[in-house]
Amino acid sequence: MGNLDLMLCFFGLTFVLHLFFDTGVFVAARGLRARGEKVMFAPPVVWALLTLLWGMFALVPYWLIHHSGLRGTGQNR
Repeated sequence: MGNLDLMLCFFGLTFVLHLFFDTGVFVAARGLRARGEKVMFAPPVVWALLTLLWGMFALVPYWLIHHSGLRGTGQNR
């Protein structure tokens, strides 16, 4: 029973962490759209669902594309 409890705790915490990431990505992407900036490749809901399912594997590309220095400035946005 000990291994099962530990596994359930791990997956529960992972789900909660993905839910926090998901909410953050969704709010940030909607904020970009509200400011008139483009959300690249997919609407905010799709980015949020990808983050919910894949966690950091979707969060890192989202951040690199939308919030890092790789995005560009001025008219390129």
